[in-house]
Order: sequence, then C-alpha cells, then structure tokens
Amino acid sequence: MSSKGSSEAWQNPDLTIERASPAFDVEEMTNFIDGGQDKTQVKRKNLAQFSSVASTGSKILNHPSLRDTKATAYMSHEDKYNYNLARATAVLELISEEGMDVNEISKVLSHTVAGFTTPDGNPIAVHQVMFIPTLMNQADDEQMFRWLGDVYNGRIIGTYAQTELSHGTFVRGLRTTATYDPASRTFDLHTPDVSAAKWWPGGLGTSANFAVVMAQLHTGGQARGIHPFMVELRDIDTHRPLPGITVGEIGPKLGQNTLNNGYLLFDHVKVPLNNMLMRNARVHEDGSYTKPPHSKLSYGTMVFTRVAIALDTVDALQIGCTIAARYSVVRRQGEPLADGREPQIIDYQTQQLKVLPQLASCYVLRAAANRLWESHTHVTSEVRGGDMAQLPELHATACCLKALVTRDCSAAIEALRLACGGHGYMESSRFPALYAYATAGVTYEGENTVLLLQTARYLVKQVGGGAAPTPGSSVAYLSRPADDTPFSVGSVAAYVAAFSRVARGRVAEVAARLRADRQRLGEAAAWNESLVLLVETALAHCRFFVVSTFVEVVAAESTSRAIEQVLQLVCRLYVAYFVSRSEGDFITYGGLTASDVRLNRDRLLGLLTELRPHLVPLTDAFDLPDQLVRSTLGAWDGDVYRRMFDEASHSPLNSTEVPRAFHQSIQPMRARL
Repeated sequence: MSSKGSSEAWQNPDLTIERASPAFDVEEMTNFIDGGQDKTQVKRKNLAQFSSVASTGSKILNHPSLRDTKATAYMSHEDKYNYNLARATAVLELISEEGMDVNEISKVLSHTVAGFTTPDGNPIAVHQVMFIPTLMNQADDEQMFRWLGDVYNGRIIGTYAQTELSHGTFVRGLRTTATYDPASRTFDLHTPDVSAAKWWPGGLGTSANFAVVMAQLHTGGQARGIHPFMVELRDIDTHRPLPGITVGEIGPKLGQNTLNNGYLLFDHVKVPLNNMLMRNARVHEDGSYTKPPHSKLSYGTMVFTRVAIALDTVDALQIGCTIAARYSVVRRQGEPLADGREPQIIDYQTQQLKVLPQLASCYVLRAAANRLWESHTHVTSEVRGGDMAQLPELHATACCLKALVTRDCSAAIEALRLACGGHGYMESSRFPALYAYATAGVTYEGENTVLLLQTARYLVKQVGGGAAPTPGSSVAYLSRPADDTPFSVGSVAAYVAAFSRVARGRVAEVAARLRADRQRLGEAAAWNESLVLLVETALAHCRFFVVSTFVEVVAAESTSRAIEQVLQLVCRLYVAYFVSRSEGDFITYGGLTASDVRLNRDRLLGLLTELRPHLVPLTDAFDLPDQLVRSTLGAWDGDVYRRMFDEASHSPLNSTEVPRAFHQSIQPMRARL
C-alpha cells in the first residue's frame, strides 16, 4: 500500500509538478523515517488490513462492524460510542485470526491519530496501551498465568486507574487506600471522599470490567506508598457494577469523546491478597511487607506511556504537516502572476515560515522519540535482570521528551491550522481533531510543568557531586569540558555546540542559585523560588537532546548522498528556527553575539527558500494513506474544493429544502412581531 491511498486516477496539476522530479528517493526517505525497509513493509502490511486498498479477502474489511465507514460528526454521543466500540472490539477479535503482530498494529488499534478504525477515539485503547503493559511488567508469573488468558479472549477488558479528581501528576498524593487485613487475607479498597474519586481513565466509563487501581497501601500499621491492585469492577457476564463500586463516564471533552473516560469510587471493597501486583513489591499473608528494589519501578507503566505519547504525538504532527503542505500547494491566492494565474500560497515567505519549521520538527522529534523507545526497551530488559542503574535517566528523559514533544506539536498543529486559513477551522480539515489529540498530551499522563521539574531535579543532581554520568548518556555533556566550537551559520556542529552550551549554562546557573538559596530559605522554599528557571533548564536540556540525537542518527544511517543532503537541510532549518525563538538564551549562555543572531535570522529565511522545493516529497515520505489523513484539505489528489463541497452535503440540515425549524421558530416569530 502506498501513500497514494485510493486517489491515484487524478491529482491536482500543481501537486503533479511538485512530485515530478524529487531531489531524493521518496521510498528511501520513508524507510529512514520508519527505521528500515523491513519496518516499512510490516507497517504497510498491517495498515493494509484496515484500508480500502486491502484485498477483498481481508477478514477485517469484511467484518460487519468494519465493512462500512460512517461520518460520525452528526451522530449522538451514544451512537458515536457504540460505533467506535463495535469497530474496536471487532479489530481485537480479528488480530489473532489474521496473525498480525500486536506491537506493530497497536498504533492502528489504540490511538485517535490512527483514525479509520475508531475516528472519535478507541473506547478500549487503554486496555491495550496501559492495562496489558502494566500486567506484563508488574504482575508476577502466577498472576499473569491467571489473568492473561481472559485478557486475550476478551473476558477481561481493563483500564488503568491512577488519576483522582484532586490529584494527578503528584502520584504520592493519591488518597485511595488499600488496607490489608491478615485475618481475611484481603485488602479493603476505599475512596475517602469524592475528591479522591478516580477520574479520567479511558474505557472506565462503560467499557472496562477490570482495572489496575493505584492506591496507598497500608499494612502492619504503616503506610507503604502507592501500589497497583487488579480489581474487578463489573460482573464479567452481566457487566453490572459490583457491590461497593460506583462507576460511570465523565462526559464531553474538547475531543476524543469516545475514549470513554470514567470516574470510579470504592466503598470498602474487599480485594484478595493475590490481586496486588507483586512482581516488584509483596505483601505476605501475615501482613509483612517486602519493598521493591527501586522506588521508581511502580511507575513503569507511566514511563512506557510517556514514551508512547511522544511517538504518537509526532504521528499527529506528520498528518498535520501533510495536510498543510498539500493545501498550501493547491491553494492559489493573490494578484495574478505573469502567467495569469494567482500565486500558490506556499510561495509566500510568511506561509513557508508557518509550515516548513513544523515539517522539520516532524523529522527531528521522530528521531528523538525513536531513540527513547530503543532506550526504554533496553533499560526494561536490564531492570528485569536486576540492573536499575539506567532507570533514573530513562525516567528523566521520558518526562522531558513527552513534555517537549506535546508542547511543540500542539503549537505546531495550531500553526498549521492557521496556515490553512478559514478552511482549517472546518472539522473536515481534520485540524480540530488533531489539535484536541495533541493538546491533551500536554496535561494527561503527567502534566508537562511537573514532568519538566522532575527532569530538572535529575539534572541538578548530576552537577551536585557524586559519580560522573556514563559516556553516551543524555547528560554526559555536563561532565565534559564545554564545547567551545565557534558559532557559524554554515555549520551544524556549531549549532549543536551552542545548544549544548545553553543547556549546560542553564543547569549550572540554576544549581548555583539553589545552593545559595538553600542556606537562607531551606530546601522547599529555595526550590519554589527557582521553579521557572528549572522548567526552562529542563526544556533547554531536552532541546539539546533532540538536536544532538538527530545529528547522530543522520550520521549513523547508511543513506544515499541525496537523502543525507536533504536531512542536513531539515536539521539546519530546525536549529536556526529554534535559535531564533530563544535568542536571549543563545546570547546569554550559548556564546552568540548580536551579529550572530542577525546572521541566523537571515539564514533562517534563506533555508525556507532552500527547503521549499522538498515540501511535498518530504511529506509524501510519511507514507500516509488517505484513510489515515482523513482530511478534505490533505488528500493525495489535492481535489480540495470538491471534497469540501461533498462533505458539506452530508449535513442533516441539507436533507430538505425547508428545515422543520423554519416552521417551528421563524414562522411563529413572524406571526408575533
């Protein structure tokens, strides 16, 4: 399956010209983005199972719940939920029959971005992306044997219940309690008041019958901290809530309204001893307690989820860039040129500044997210073998990258929407849904400010004495002599050095300030006095991480000279753009002069011109079929205006020439006036 989707018969002539003579092999670029030709092939095979270009023999396409796609914009909330749940459960039902790899297909199944299976959000996404990984990583072998069979045959549909109405990112502050009673060998699970109600878990509303519940463990008269418990919420056969459990859906949100987010309260619910997940910590029958080997092990699901959020939010930005790129080429507006035609809006410098830096971000952030995923896989393996040494760094990097990616991507998607003018405001453009998806990531699974402060705390520790970071770690630059490479707008290495100096300078400054303030204010007050600087420090560190990672990835890959050259151009645009956004930092810490800053501004504008011819090939390389893009503005063929008009015809208000409301409201008003 190619990114052309089902629109190969005709395409807008302007797009034909853009695609006629790319300066690089688009297929090779796709392989670079995916991490290799083999991964591209697996991705296409899996995606084809869900698209209209799949073979007519596909069990998935011929499943009654998946055969026909419907426009959900005009459905009621309940009908949208029913439609998306039917599609989500059909997909889960058929995975094993089709022999697909669950890890590879999870993007299609679990996330709003992978849109043609569950266009308004998958009601059981959390079952797959949080519930199952939690069991795999925190249940012991006996528990996995006991539960996983029912998980995979659909008798258990789970969610992950951590966040409460009054507590989110501050996990230690959760107030749901699990008090162990040795006499009955059960935990008493209790919600002390409504502010401690679980709030937000996806699928909890009306879909899940089990949950991994994070609660404060009390045993032997002592508080033991937050631990996970496998709790049945609804009867497996009748789906009715069990005694002592209050559960429901929280209601409409900015977007993703069929994720089925819910609330949950416990009234002294008894949970068996062996339902506490005990791979890391353990409560024994007599109430004695064995603590986990590392305090962060219980947060493993959150680290995994933050890595996944970074990857999936870049997916959303790729879709947004594809839409804006194609629309900007097709859209013509302004005084006619010498050939009598109005100019393409992409040839306006202002439009290039709206679109091209966001495209560069797709490539740079994708490389960093892929690197973090590889690190997560490696560290998880080490942890299973008892080596916890790299866990703190993984946690710190996952925190800041999730924060930076969601922050950048939500802003970038909004910039791309604006680049499409008024048409970007249409739901059919896809931008409202993309923005709702990306901006949700700023606050869920760890609010970004709090996550950045966790990274900052780790950074301050690195310069506070003790063992030096290991070579190759993301913080190794803090223990090396400063990179004094002279700045030059023609050198990527000079930009990388400047980003490292900014991060290094930020860390050193805030660490020194904290040391001084602790003497007069104490720890808590000193930390609070530096919160803004600490957040900026973590962002500077993470920006250096993504820049240096992209440079390393490009250098390490065996690509053609043409691919290397355009990736270097992408990198130059990215670094020049973000220097222009933080000029004060680069003068204060990065060693740039006022003259350097002016040269960078000029270089940025020049790079827009240089990257402009590569816009469509670079977005085509994302290899996104029309069924995934799902936009009237961003289809492969560029037939924007026909698609917009056709989409408008679906409005129920257009089904009759005279709506009922005319007779119900306008005519009576006339009679009364």
